Amino acid sequence: MNCCVEDLPTGVNHLNYYIMAKQILKVGDEVVWKGSFGIDASKYTTVECIEINCKNKDGDEVDSIDWSKVNGRDVIVNLTNGHWAYGNQIKRKS
Repeated sequence: MNCCVEDLPTGVNHLNYYIMAKQILKVGDEVVWKGSFGIDASKYTTVECIEINCKNKDGDEVDSIDWSKVNGRDVIVNLTNGHWAYGNQIKRKS
């Protein structure tokens, strides 16, 4: 993680910053994706767009979301591999 002490919010050290950043899914993050609604083998890809509050695949576009909320069909991500996925089809890259 490339960050300088002066870039961190007051009271946040490098370890806390790293932990907080790992808990947020952001556009541009690399994730592990399983196609065919989670049945296919895992592949790495990058998040291109995040939509929340999805009804019939249309939702509100956001730049980031807490990973604890990325677990069902109310979150949809568009991926750089040309596919889209529900939240339960992606996982954090370790």
